[in-house]
Amino acid sequence: MNDMVTSPQLVLAAEQIQPGHHPTVQFLGLTFNTDTLLSTLIAGVIVVGLGLYMARGASAGKPTKLQIIFEMLAEWVRGQIDDGMGIRRRRA
Repeated sequence: MNDMVTSPQLVLAAEQIQPGHHPTVQFLGLTFNTDTLLSTLIAGVIVVGLGLYMARGASAGKPTKLQIIFEMLAEWVRGQIDDGMGIRRRRA
């Protein structure tokens, strides 16, 4: 019933993937997942880059779409942090 054609490359790649396994590096007695560090660094560069780009055109009078998205994201993150810490704040 499975009509999908599987290429040899996909089969080989699937055999090499090990869920839960991360390449690691040891530093000062600590173990770091290199793939997690790399993806976090890439995400951080993207967010900071977009933030700097957005800040150049930020205005209080007529915000850009990117500025609105960043403000919504910042408010959501703040709400998540406050909820996790048990902080109650008034909603305007």
